[in-house]
Amino acid sequence: MRGSPGDLIIVGEVARAHGVQGAVRVVPVTDFPEHLLALDEAVLVRGGTARPVRVEQAQRDGTGVLIKFAGIDTPEAAEQLKGATIEIPATQAMPLPPGQFYVFEVVGLEVRTPEGARVGKVVDVLRTGSNDVYVVRSAEATEILLPAVDTYVQKIDVAGGYLIARLPEWMT
Repeated sequence: MRGSPGDLIIVGEVARAHGVQGAVRVVPVTDFPEHLLALDEAVLVRGGTARPVRVEQAQRDGTGVLIKFAGIDTPEAAEQLKGATIEIPATQAMPLPPGQFYVFEVVGLEVRTPEGARVGKVVDVLRTGSNDVYVVRSAEATEILLPAVDTYVQKIDVAGGYLIARLPEWMT
């Protein structure tokens, strides 16, 4: 499952205007920055307002990407896009290898123990550098931090809407 057709995922954020022809420098917010280079269309979201845009040109620029959107032709117009997120339909996300999941796929899953007890729902994913950590909120609004490693997470079923986890000893 890659989300429903109306779901959008963030793949970049406009950092600033670039040049005199209305291009913007974009910071990738994806593990696949090359995906930004292949975009024909996207949605710019700023201040809660979304607007579809057509990408005229995209090229790498160090760790970022320079993008020229159709209809944005001046540095002033480009500067107004600063802080906007660049989003695409979740259905267009790059495929991942088996056993790997996007954050948007994990957030919202119900967490159950191998015995079937309901623990809560994943409400956020923290990136720690060594491994992700799932923030699980119980029905009583308490939160636990569940390391996203095979030792604890035994199964993720995105289509079924749940994951099976053996809780670490310090949580039981």
